[in-house]
Amino acid sequence: MKKIILFVFVVFLFSGCATSNYYVSVNKVKSAKQNLDTVIIKDILSFVKEYYPPAKTKFFINKRFTPSTKEFAEMLESKFRSAGYAITYDIESDDSIPFAWKIDDVSITLVRATFNIDNANISRGYKLENDRYVAISPYTVRGLSSVAPYKRFNFIDGNL
Repeated sequence: MKKIILFVFVVFLFSGCATSNYYVSVNKVKSAKQNLDTVIIKDILSFVKEYYPPAKTKFFINKRFTPSTKEFAEMLESKFRSAGYAITYDIESDDSIPFAWKIDDVSITLVRATFNIDNANISRGYKLENDRYVAISPYTVRGLSSVAPYKRFNFIDGNL
């Protein structure tokens, strides 16, 4: 009987992973967070600039938003466009890179922001300190090894 219960639990656990959509953006933060959206967008934009050159990169954002996600999406789109990135909502575009996020509460004062950019998963924690959110960890990155940071290469004289 214990084996059956364990098996059902494992199947249930993994079915949640299999059914979640990697490229659908979600903002699950329950309450209004003072400067959280601004801090997260500024951080991810700085990170993205190291790996994807502005004016040469087009991101695909899935427009299936919840109301809480829409406000963040509009702010993110505005900041990314101002920085020189193209944003599309057309999945058929061959040269666009899928871009999605999940922002959720870890505790009352901790928030986790996770971004899925192409095959990469990029996460960072934020903490409420003195009524302001600040990053409390470096980025945790998986799947970005195939993308070399373009700024770190010297293409003028051919040296790496």
